[in-house]
Amino acid sequence: LFLVLLALAGLGDCIKYSDYFARNVSLPLSAALYSSDTTSCLRKKLNSDKVKASTKFRAEIDGGSCVGYVVALPRYKMVAVGFKAKLSKPSEEESWKNFLFPLKTWRHKGKVSKFLNDAFEALWEKGGMKAKLQEIMKRRNGHKYEEVVVTGHSLGGGVASLVAYDIVASGLLKKNKVSLFTLGQVMVGDKDFAEDYEKQVEDSYRVVRRNDFIPHLPGVVFGYQYNGKEVFYDDAGMDSDGESGFKMCERKDITKKGCSGRQVEPVGFKQNEEYFSENVENYGMNCK
Repeated sequence: LFLVLLALAGLGDCIKYSDYFARNVSLPLSAALYSSDTTSCLRKKLNSDKVKASTKFRAEIDGGSCVGYVVALPRYKMVAVGFKAKLSKPSEEESWKNFLFPLKTWRHKGKVSKFLNDAFEALWEKGGMKAKLQEIMKRRNGHKYEEVVVTGHSLGGGVASLVAYDIVASGLLKKNKVSLFTLGQVMVGDKDFAEDYEKQVEDSYRVVRRNDFIPHLPGVVFGYQYNGKEVFYDDAGMDSDGESGFKMCERKDITKKGCSGRQVEPVGFKQNEEYFSENVENYGMNCK
């Protein structure tokens, strides 16, 4: 527990990247979406019985579905917002076309994936997640929450990016109170989106492991750009002593040495399933 508290010690001034936080906090926050009991899972993995009951949200959208939660972590003066999303038929070309095209004008700046925008609208705006976060941040029972961390895995990470952006751009919270940590996140929008996103969400970390192809989809060739800082683990097992084993890469440096765009080995979809030596979905399903 001490190490978890230490990892969260920077609250109030945004959470900076640390391997420990990503491995022991962000992974459980993302995986808990696959659990049948999200609250119990988080209490177990974060070693804290102070985790408040989470509120889960679900929505069916064109081409797939999405799930999100909002959970208060009073011990850390933090609220966590997590997302997962999936295509209805991920093995079929038509599902990916629905995801890729068309790029849709984003409410703030630039254009983004229609699928991700639909998930954002269904869960965050119309589904009540934004209102739930506002409610928690205003009160409760003497607790004052100072920070919001937004997270998600794969497609869910893409939805998380839109939400983190909107929290700041809509004035819900100041940028120094919002952090994003995603695992194997897809690309979200075009260059205009990416550039303004990085002005709004300064503490944004896309964790990417060696040989994972998903973070490079849909692709620059289709008008997409990477958003936020990439944290690239060049070892497939993601081994790290906490200080080495990963490299922080700015968007303009993704194709440079030590970053994910320079990979020459075969990359694939299956590698997206496992992060920090855990199958993210199985990790969550077995966590109750």
